[in-house]
Amino acid sequence: MSHLYLYLCSDGIQDQFGGEKGRKLMVKRLKSYLEQIALQPIHAQQFLLEGYLNEWQGYEEQVDDMLLVGTKLK
Repeated sequence: MSHLYLYLCSDGIQDQFGGEKGRKLMVKRLKSYLEQIALQPIHAQQFLLEGYLNEWQGYEEQVDDMLLVGTKLK
């Protein structure tokens, strides 16, 4: 049985600097990661995403407010 999730986010997440080269996360990278974790239970996705964002930012300061809401549709 497959599940369908809907994610809504502010632009603050994609604007966070980090990674190996100190660049912005960007929509493409965020979308790719959400696709990678989409088969996980929704509660596990929260922890995976938090870990991913923390790892991405490393020691970079947060530059904007971040909001992401996910819900299972089916």
